[in-house]
Amino acid sequence: MEKTELPGKPALDKAVTEYSSFEDIFKLWVQKFLFSGRCFCKHGLNFLSRCNTYKLGFGAFMSSIQSHHSKLWFAGQSQNCKLADFEIHEIMESIEAVQKYEIERKEIKSIAIINPALNSVNIAIQLKDIVLFKSNYSLLTNTFNNCHPANDFEFNVVKIPETQSFSNQEFKTNEAK
Repeated sequence: MEKTELPGKPALDKAVTEYSSFEDIFKLWVQKFLFSGRCFCKHGLNFLSRCNTYKLGFGAFMSSIQSHHSKLWFAGQSQNCKLADFEIHEIMESIEAVQKYEIERKEIKSIAIINPALNSVNIAIQLKDIVLFKSNYSLLTNTFNNCHPANDFEFNVVKIPETQSFSNQEFKTNEAK
């Protein structure tokens, strides 16, 4: 197995100048190291074969998407556009991560069918149109349910949430409280 060394100062300087914020640099680190199956340990920066590091599986990505799907609904219902924007982009990032890190899964071939529905919800959020949001959110939910049977997960049916299961999060904007 190839050993990958930590990037030196020139690489770090380049990352700092190319990325505008700490958040961008952190996302880069997560993409490059956390999800790549590499780890920091007594062996240095190595592949999983020498380390007992956990790599997210397909189900963990899907559970994250399900959680953000639910939060997206309640943010939209509360007309909290900033939170809804955050949640739709979390779903988009999770879809991108699945496509990048779960390439061996057959389900990846059909996951792109979700993108038009995601984009339609995103547009409704940007327009701050609650009627369009509800319609496009329903389209997104139905698209998830079309993707599942196409991949032998017909038993996994997604629905518009009825009750808010995140009691530790406020979905209303500060102005609406």
